[in-house]
Amino acid sequence: METNRTVIAEPLVAEYDTIFSSSITDTLVYKATEYSKSNNYIAEKKLAVADCCLKHNIDVLVNVSYNIKHENGQITVIVSGLPAKFKRTRPATKDDLWMLEFIKSDYLKPIQ
Repeated sequence: METNRTVIAEPLVAEYDTIFSSSITDTLVYKATEYSKSNNYIAEKKLAVADCCLKHNIDVLVNVSYNIKHENGQITVIVSGLPAKFKRTRPATKDDLWMLEFIKSDYLKPIQ
């Protein structure tokens, strides 16, 4: 018998305490799966960021970039970004809705 589960997550707004001025770079190696390449290495990218954050005792990487090599059944992910720590988080309110519109706006779209 299968069970259905539903998760309702409350949106949070995070405030950075510190964004360090120098970038960090880590190289992480993972075993390739049959889904790695077809999913654009999404799982490996997420793991690399999480592993980097744990290693450096930070909460998040800002302005993340990836360099990915897939050879001999292994995926090497070079991840870099600006390390940051959160000062606090709070539940989002109606006053924060402008952020969603900003994220969807043309302002953040890449220049062609």
